[in-house]
Amino acid sequence: MFKCDINKIESVQRRFTKHLNGLYNLSNSCRLARLGLDSSYCRRVKADLILCYKILNNLVSIDSDMFSSVLLHVTQRVIV
Repeated sequence: MFKCDINKIESVQRRFTKHLNGLYNLSNSCRLARLGLDSSYCRRVKADLILCYKILNNLVSIDSDMFSSVLLHVTQRVIV
């Protein structure tokens, strides 16, 4: 996913939560905490880690070359 696409998706979440009653003046992180939501970044990392778990435990069928690509992507995202 490209950075500009990520920013667009996250701006939709920020705009939506800002328009909920009583949350307009709060920061984005406070709004998410109050709503019990994870940030978009956190959800993407969790989804990547869940996919790796499923691959490592043979819960999904995937080509080994594709797995190394996915693993590299997840590792880079978690480290950053």
